[in-house]
Amino acid sequence: EMLDEDFFWKIVQSSIDNSKNQEAQEKYLINEISKLTSKKIIGFRLRTDKLLYDTYNSEMWCAGYIMNGGCSDDGFEYFRNWVISRGKDVYYKAKENPDTLISEKDNGEDEMFDFESFWYVALEAFEKTTGNDLYDYIDEEKFQTKEGNYPQFEFNWEEENPESMKKICPKLYEQFWN
Repeated sequence: EMLDEDFFWKIVQSSIDNSKNQEAQEKYLINEISKLTSKKIIGFRLRTDKLLYDTYNSEMWCAGYIMNGGCSDDGFEYFRNWVISRGKDVYYKAKENPDTLISEKDNGEDEMFDFESFWYVALEAFEKTTGNDLYDYIDEEKFQTKEGNYPQFEFNWEEENPESMKKICPKLYEQFWN
């Protein structure tokens, strides 16, 4: 089962408060998550996947596309992991309106707004503490809010039509689009 959401965000916030960059945040998260029970480590991953699932939409993809100067399928995963890594307030504001990510414009390492390894912190912690692969302990039939089961949507913006992106994320567009 998914980790309690408040507890999840408490761990993420602690990782933000105790690290200066993504590499340090990743190490901190692996260390902290490793202290949890196996069930809670799995729950951390399931909660991460649910938060990714809940932000799989055209508007969020537009924000990632603008902020990173393009955004592939994998890039969109890593972008949303970065959004989660910035904490509960940033995540929920961005979920409501991705243009609010303008507040994070100075938090992109090397000017990229992605955090691929955030997605793997629970896997690393689980292997570190149990020696096993976390995926072997997830009931794929029961857990539906994951990659591969994302909702279908139509893009409401086009790469070839920057004005369509500007309508969705005007502040991000103004800051990042060249």
